Amino acid sequence: MDDFEGLLEDLVPGAGRRAAGTDLEAPVFPRELGLEPLGLIGRGASGWVFRARDPVLDREVAVKISRPDQGATARDSLLAEARRTARLDHPSVLPVHRLVVAGGLVCVEYRLAPLRTLDALFSDPEDLAGRSIVARLALLRGPVGALRVAHRQGLVHGDVHPANLLIGTDDTVYLLDWAGTVSEAGLLSGTPTHAANEVLAGQRHTPVSDVFGIGAVAWELCAGRPLRPRRHGEDLGAFVARWQARAAPRLPEGVVVPPGVPELLAGALHPDPARRLDMEGLSVALDAALSGAAERAGRRERRDALLSTARDALIRYRSLGRELDDERTVVAIQHARVPGHAPAIAKRAMWEAEDRATALEGRRAMQWVHATEAAMLARTMDDEDRAAEVMIAELWWNRMEDMLARGQDREAGLAVHHILQSDPDGRGSVLRSPCTLSVDVSEPSASVEVQPLVEERRRLVPQPGTTHPTPVVGLALPAGRYQLRIHAPDRPSLCVPVRLERSSKAALSVRLFSATERGEGFVHVPAGPFILGGDPSAPRAMPRCRPTLGDFFVQVHPVTVAEWQAFLADLDPAVAVRHVPAERSPLGPERMWWIHTDEGGWCPPPAWSPRWPVVGIDVADAEAYAEWRSARSGRPVRLPTEEEWEKVARGTDGRGYPWGDRFDPTFAHMRGSRAGRPGPQPVDAFPIDTSPFGARGMAGGVREWTASWLDAERVVVRGGSWADEAADLRCASRRGVPADTRSATVGFRLVSEVPAYPPFSSREAMR
Repeated sequence: MDDFEGLLEDLVPGAGRRAAGTDLEAPVFPRELGLEPLGLIGRGASGWVFRARDPVLDREVAVKISRPDQGATARDSLLAEARRTARLDHPSVLPVHRLVVAGGLVCVEYRLAPLRTLDALFSDPEDLAGRSIVARLALLRGPVGALRVAHRQGLVHGDVHPANLLIGTDDTVYLLDWAGTVSEAGLLSGTPTHAANEVLAGQRHTPVSDVFGIGAVAWELCAGRPLRPRRHGEDLGAFVARWQARAAPRLPEGVVVPPGVPELLAGALHPDPARRLDMEGLSVALDAALSGAAERAGRRERRDALLSTARDALIRYRSLGRELDDERTVVAIQHARVPGHAPAIAKRAMWEAEDRATALEGRRAMQWVHATEAAMLARTMDDEDRAAEVMIAELWWNRMEDMLARGQDREAGLAVHHILQSDPDGRGSVLRSPCTLSVDVSEPSASVEVQPLVEERRRLVPQPGTTHPTPVVGLALPAGRYQLRIHAPDRPSLCVPVRLERSSKAALSVRLFSATERGEGFVHVPAGPFILGGDPSAPRAMPRCRPTLGDFFVQVHPVTVAEWQAFLADLDPAVAVRHVPAERSPLGPERMWWIHTDEGGWCPPPAWSPRWPVVGIDVADAEAYAEWRSARSGRPVRLPTEEEWEKVARGTDGRGYPWGDRFDPTFAHMRGSRAGRPGPQPVDAFPIDTSPFGARGMAGGVREWTASWLDAERVVVRGGSWADEAADLRCASRRGVPADTRSATVGFRLVSEVPAYPPFSSREAMR
C-alpha cells in the first residue's frame, strides 16, 4: 500500500485499501452469539465484519464486532450505528437482527449483505459497458431513497462512496456504514474521493454532503471512470487541497446521457452547498431522468419556446400585412397620378413605393414560413399536447383569410384543407357551419332557384338546385358558390352569382324589370355589392374591395360595324367624316379604313362583317355615338365606369373570367383562339365568353373604352382583344390609353341607369 492509501487509512480507518488483518489481528468470534463463524468479510472504522451461520434459523448473517483497539469509542460508535440503522426502515438498508455485548465487545447482527461492491462494478469494464446509462443510474434509486428517509429523521450518512454500496443479484443496491461520520473543525472526515468540497475544507457533514457523494457516484457511473482522478505521485494533502475548491469536471466528450442527467449532476455536485440540491430534489431529478419525465419536460420547454417563436412571427406577419395594404394603396395612387411618359424623376416616389411593397411581400412571406416551421417543429416535441396543433391551425386560418381577401381561392382552399385535417380547436365547425341566404324580390310572386356552381371542363356550371318562394329568409346553405335564378311572371329571368363564405349571412334585395324596361340589346345588372379588383394575375388590377352599385343596364354586345354605319348615315356628312373609323398612331398620320361611297355615305371595307365590333374610334367618337343613341331612343346612355364594366364582366363573386376561374383559348376571342393570323370575329362568335348577367364578349374580342381615367392623360380601357394573351383577358385587368387613340383592338359598349320605354325617333324626341 502506498503513502496515499496509508495516510487515508490512518485518518479514516477502513477508507484505505489495506487488506483486513494485515496490521491488526481480528478478535475471536464470541461463542455467546450462538452462531457459526464462516470467515472474516472485512474491517471498517468501528469494527470487524464476520460472516456467520444461524443454525436455528438456518440462514447466513453478517456480524459486526467493535474493534478492541478502539475501546469504548468503537463500542459507542458501533452502538450508535446499530441504533441509526434500526431506525431506518428501507429496502436499501440492511436490517439489524439483534445486538449483543460479549466479552466487552459490542456485537451487531445484520442481514448478510451481498459481497460485491460498486467498486467491483467499476473494475469490470464488460459488465459496466453492458449496462445503459439509465440502467446504471437506476442502481442509485435505492440508496437515494434510503438517504431521503435518513435525512427526514435528521440522520446524515457522511461517507457515501462506491465501497459502501453493495449490489445484490437482482441489482438491489444497499448502503452500508450508518455510523454517522462526524468531524471536528479542520479535520478530514469521510472518503476524500467522494467527499463534498466543504468537507474537504474541514467543515462538518450535512445532508447536502450526502447529496454530493451520490452525485459523485452518479458521475462515475455515467463516465465509467473516477470523478477525482489522482495524479501520479500526489500525496493526500495535495489531493485534498486540489479538489476542495474545484468544481466537478464535465462528463467526458462522447458520453451521451438522457435529458435531465446533466442538470442532475450539476445540481448534486455544485461546490457551493447552499446552491446544491437536497436529497428530495435529487430524488425527483433522478426519477425524472430515469422515467423520461425530464426528457418530456425538456421537450415541452423546447416546444413552448418554438410556439413563442411562431406566435411572434405570426404577429409580425399580421403587422406586415397591414403595412403592405397601406403601401399598395400608395402605389395605386402614384400610378393614377403619374403618366407613363413622365420622366424618371417624376416616377421616383412611385418606384420607391413599389420597391417597399415588394420588400414587404417578401418579408411577410418569410414570417409566415418561419412561424409555420417553428410550429411544425414544436409539434414533434410533444405528441400528447395539442398546443402546437392549435398554433398550426391558427396559422392556416390567417393564411386562409389573407388568401380570401386577395381573391386567391385555390390557396384559400388549401388552407381550409389543412384546418379541417386536424381541427384541434374546433375551428372546423365554423367552416362547416352553414351560411344563410336571404333574398327579397320586388315582385311578390317571384321565386328563387338556388343552383350550386360547380367547375366542369374549366367552367362554372350551375347544377340543379332547389326553388323557394320569395321572400327567402335565412336559408341555410354550405359555404360555396351559387347562382340565383330569379323568376317572376312577365319578367325575364335574372341570374345573380353569389359567393357564400364561412358562416356568412348574405342578404339581397333585387328589383326585376320587364323586357321592355331592359331595352332591346340590353341586360339588367342588379344593384348591390360586388368584388372589385384584388386579382394578382390580372395586369394593373385595382386593390380588392367591395363597392356597391345601383341597378343599371348594359349592352349585350359591343357596338357593331352595322350599328356604327347607321350612326354615320344619320349624321350630317360634314359631321360624319369626323367619326369615320380610322387608325391614329403616333408613328404616322391618321389612316382611314372605311370607304366613302358615291352617295356621300360611308361603308366598311368589303372584308368587314357587319357583326364585327366597331374599332378605330376614340373616346370622343364613342361619346358622340352615345349622345346620338340617347337622342334617338329617349333613353340616356353613356360609357360605363370601369367599376360598372368589371361588375358586368365578373359578376358579384370575384371570378377571374366571365365563365369562371380557368382559361382556355377557345373560350374567348384572343391571339390563340383560331388557327392562322388573328383578326376580328363577329360579336357572337364565342358564346362561352358570356358574363353571369348575359353580356357577351367581356373577356375577348376588343378592348373597351370606359368613362374612367387612369391618370390625367389616359383613359381606362377594359377587357382583352383578339391580339392579346390570357392574362389581359382577366376581368380585373386594366390599362390606360390616350383618349384620342384609334386602334384596331379597341371598341366600346354603352350602359344606362334608367329603364327603357317604347322607342321613338329622334324627330319625335325633338318635338
